Amino acid sequence: MDSTCVKVHESANGGEKTADKAVGRTKGGWNTKLHVVVDGLGNPVEFLLSAGNDHDSVHAVELLKKIRIGGSAVLADRAYGARTIREYISEHGASYVIPPQSNVSDPWPVDWHLYKERHLWSVFSRKSSGFAESPPDMTSRMLPS
Repeated sequence: MDSTCVKVHESANGGEKTADKAVGRTKGGWNTKLHVVVDGLGNPVEFLLSAGNDHDSVHAVELLKKIRIGGSAVLADRAYGARTIREYISEHGASYVIPPQSNVSDPWPVDWHLYKERHLWSVFSRKSSGFAESPPDMTSRMLPS
């Protein structure tokens, strides 16, 4: 489980102001955050869109509620180490492989060999970014001279 930011076009936030646009202002401008759970092969299982300025952990439980996690290991980075997230995972019969942040007073053990499998998120991220790329700009070649 992880998330990534997607830059929103400047005209995408126009029109009526509604709460469900999933667009938020960050240092880099308007962004949408894509939260995704991937399977053991790096294929997306479930996703959720939120405003780009939302913290990763805010929508974690909401996303996990959409899938069956019993008997599996949930791998995530330190941003998902909140007690509520870890308790939700444990209560539903799954284990978590989430390293504690450096300032945690009572750190929990982490299976670092299994944690290395988080690269599957990168596999998904790279696969999906290929679809988001726009074709080369051909308008300059199409203008009459």
